[in-house]
Amino acid sequence: MISATQLRIHPVNWPLANDFRVVGDELQMRLIDERYGIRTHWRTLTEDEWAAHVALQTVVAQWFRDKLGFSTASQAENN
Repeated sequence: MISATQLRIHPVNWPLANDFRVVGDELQMRLIDERYGIRTHWRTLTEDEWAAHVALQTVVAQWFRDKLGFSTASQAENN
C-alpha cells in the first residue's frame, strides 16, 4: 500500500496554495491561505477534476501518476 505523500503548489506572488496528497489510490486536495494560517479540509478530487488534470497534463497529474506507477492516459481512457 502507498503511504500518504504530499505536493504543494504555491504560485509566485499569490497568498493561496494547493496541497495535494495521495491516500491509497485517491488524490486529495486542500486550500492553504498562508496569510491567515487557514487550511480547508482534505477532499478527494472528483472524476471531472482528475480528468481535467490529465487532459491539461498538469504537474499534479504527472506527480500522481508517478506516485501510483500508472499511465494517466490509460486511466483517462478507462473513465
